[in-house]
Amino acid sequence: MWHEEARQLGGHKSPEIIDAKLKEIKNKYPETSLFWVDGEERTRLQLPKQNNLPAEWSTEDAIQYMKTVSNTNTFGVVAFIGDKTTHGEGFMVLRIPRDSLKHGIKSDNRIYGFFLLLMLSIFLLLSYLFFRNIRKRLLNLESGMMRTNKDGLPGTS
Repeated sequence: MWHEEARQLGGHKSPEIIDAKLKEIKNKYPETSLFWVDGEERTRLQLPKQNNLPAEWSTEDAIQYMKTVSNTNTFGVVAFIGDKTTHGEGFMVLRIPRDSLKHGIKSDNRIYGFFLLLMLSIFLLLSYLFFRNIRKRLLNLESGMMRTNKDGLPGTS
């Protein structure tokens, strides 16, 4: 979603349009923090305000920022504004606490666990029915083999 939004904001859209889109995303995902840097390497809108961001970005600043984010309990995504053919339109960053991501995974684990338990129950039920049917047939065969005719061979008397 983040990369698609960044691609659509390409084509040298006005900063106001980019700001409005980031505010819309922030409203939809309030636990996130985000900002963008324009093509002239200046920090633009920050939601919420982040004191550790440089006003002017260099390559070293970008690399150091990515290293800092990867060493924290935060998941970060950087997307270049525009498509692959455009250059110099800037980039935008979305950060979300990893704890926020874990909440969604827990509910998926419950669904997965329930599904696994359901499949195990169905397997056990079908196994029981199968072996009960086999046992019944074997008992009928044993009963038939016990009946012998006058020659001592199994048969119907």
